[in-house]
Amino acid sequence: MPLDKASINWALSHLSILGDSDLFPKPVELKPLLDQIDDVNTLISSRDVSQFMPNPARRFMVPKDELSFRRATQLNVFDSVILTAIMHQYGGGIEKRRHPIDENIVFSYRYGPKPDYWLYNRDYNWTPFWRQCYEKSKDYSHALLLDISDFYNQIYHHTIELQLTESGFPKPAVRWIMNLLKSLTAKVSRGIPVGPHAAHLLAEASLIPLDNSLTSHGIEYVRFVDDIIVFENGAEECRKQLYQIADILDKQQRLILNKSKTLLHTQEDIQKLCSERIEDRPINDLEKQLLHIIRKYSGGNPYQIVLLSEVTSDDLAEFRTDVIESILQEYLDSRPTDFIRFRWFLRRLTQIGHPGAVHYCLTHLESLTPALSDVCHYLLAASQNQNGELPDIGKELVLALDNDLIRTNEYFQICILSLFGRNAAYNHFPNLLDRYGTGSSHVKREIILAARSANNSDWLRELKESFLGFESWTATAFLVAAKSLPEEERRFFVNGLPKGNDFIELIKKWTKSKS
Repeated sequence: MPLDKASINWALSHLSILGDSDLFPKPVELKPLLDQIDDVNTLISSRDVSQFMPNPARRFMVPKDELSFRRATQLNVFDSVILTAIMHQYGGGIEKRRHPIDENIVFSYRYGPKPDYWLYNRDYNWTPFWRQCYEKSKDYSHALLLDISDFYNQIYHHTIELQLTESGFPKPAVRWIMNLLKSLTAKVSRGIPVGPHAAHLLAEASLIPLDNSLTSHGIEYVRFVDDIIVFENGAEECRKQLYQIADILDKQQRLILNKSKTLLHTQEDIQKLCSERIEDRPINDLEKQLLHIIRKYSGGNPYQIVLLSEVTSDDLAEFRTDVIESILQEYLDSRPTDFIRFRWFLRRLTQIGHPGAVHYCLTHLESLTPALSDVCHYLLAASQNQNGELPDIGKELVLALDNDLIRTNEYFQICILSLFGRNAAYNHFPNLLDRYGTGSSHVKREIILAARSANNSDWLRELKESFLGFESWTATAFLVAAKSLPEEERRFFVNGLPKGNDFIELIKKWTKSKS
């Protein structure tokens, strides 16, 4: 069964506006798909979706905090379009089988596509989850905090398959998703990708049996993804529920609870924790004032871009560099560092594009690695308001690449290198070129994109003979970069390449087309 054109269009718009993940640079291969949106639509909607074989994804170790990591995945952009379109078209079947949203039990990733291309209902997220916890705690003396250990990596594919089928997904869509999961886990029957927005709904589908079972056993709880908070009157009753839930998880999916995150709280303790988790909790009055100003111009929308030219001089004067740096430093000095709040504040600065945190971020990169993706998004947004300083910032970014910690992790390197490909004013391409020969395929990809941004078509021309040896992500990046070559040259080059799959042929067609 083919996908609807409306869902394919929605998926492309979603990826264009929101990206494919909060963890990775937006893939440059998206532009060729958007520029050929009619061709993409016709291709995907004219075939049984299971006929499309998944493309290679890329995976990196991404920091969660100062001492822990997770394996995150970025899908090939064509696969991201298909997965997002499937979830847009059929995700309502999953939502219908979950606890009704107005019961205020399950708060994570409630399906609700919007005209602004959000896939999930933004009224039900992390903050309302903790508010409900606070309200519910008023009726109980104790709360039990539970966390499913390594949840995304432990989800059985068979569970996903059963739940998608029960939710009314057609067989071709289920088959494609299962092929995708198998390709990501080397045919091991466990694990879904961490990173893609649309994959969250797969995780939620896998927990429908757990939610049903907890409710059937009369357990009072609220849940956000793998965080479960159980309410009871008495510590002994909480322990009984702990044993019961552990047994349910084991029997249903062989999942286990994280021992280190299993905590028993009194009413006073859980209410204190809930208050600390509410999103809008500035670390000091200085942050409170800046957030108030940003809200004034954004209408309270945390995703609305605010132009500095729209901000009055009096309000702009509040955004002094020393004020911004003192806020960031207070977050870093806290123990443990609250990177969730740090990232949230940095995203508000990204929203307004104020450059007051640029120097601080560059001089504290080693300490900010758990927030490096957000740091890079911020630097890019701030670059629109500091053109004269960008070459100096580019120099500092190049120096950061030699930091021992940055060099140990490919993810850190591609985040920094991606900035040069997204803004030519950072300059310093010769310094990047020195790293090409010894760089990994992912590093090579970013340097190729930086060459495109720097209009260094002569160097790109030298790489044509190496193309057939490129890894898939490097190859498609080169095809995108090759658009900067003269039309006749790139046509001749592309026409001489062997035939690729549907995705590759779309990129090749775009590369050959007139600018």
